[in-house]
Amino acid sequence: METEQRKYVRYRVQDDSLQVYNRDSRSVGWIRDIGQGGLSYEYLSVFVDTENAPTIDILSSVDPHLLLQNISLKIVYDTDEIDNTDEHGIASFRRCGVQFEKLTEPLQSQLIDIINNHSVEPIN
Repeated sequence: METEQRKYVRYRVQDDSLQVYNRDSRSVGWIRDIGQGGLSYEYLSVFVDTENAPTIDILSSVDPHLLLQNISLKIVYDTDEIDNTDEHGIASFRRCGVQFEKLTEPLQSQLIDIINNHSVEPIN
């Protein structure tokens, strides 16, 4: 059994308004949980290559002022979701977990604001 490696608590987000954008693959995913050390998100795997994703942006579909750019990361996992195929069988939903690396003070502060304003509960 794998030992939990997280240093920070993760929090479930309120809704699908928080998104991840990967400039390299031009993909968008929906954040499921977030913490000071990383996040996980779901995405449709039609044209996505997360292995070559050195940075992501975090944005909101409802708040145009919420934008964190060029967040360095390390991909921890990228797996298929259960019951994950779309109705046409063309794409599948995947879940990706990332660890933040080298966060600047302004990014850390913005991340704490996101956690405080857009999360609902800690997860185990």
